Amino acid sequence: MSMGNYANYDDVVQDSTIEKFCKKEWDAFQKACADSGDDWEDIAMAFAYDDKVSPLVQKAMDNLTDAFEKNTGLSLSIGYRSEAEGADDGGYWIVGGVYEMTPAGKKMQKYIEREMWTTFG
Repeated sequence: MSMGNYANYDDVVQDSTIEKFCKKEWDAFQKACADSGDDWEDIAMAFAYDDKVSPLVQKAMDNLTDAFEKNTGLSLSIGYRSEAEGADDGGYWIVGGVYEMTPAGKKMQKYIEREMWTTFG
């Protein structure tokens, strides 16, 4: 098998976009994360790799993703990349249901960024 770089992308939104559309749930998620004692990177890795998080963080995340979908028509999840994957380290927010550009995606288009990176393997 040959080795090389492979292109990847996610459609992402910034924290401020989530806060704008789901202020109450965003604040509750931030509080649950702070109360858990884990930092954002640990929480992002746990969600991205299907590891367990505290029940309070999980409940706050469920409420946040439900509210985001209700308010925007788009799904929301957490991704994580490392420098080993050819990208900046860290957690980020992924939105789904954007392409083919749905009516909800068109409405939210100015808040969504497509990020691309390569993975060597």
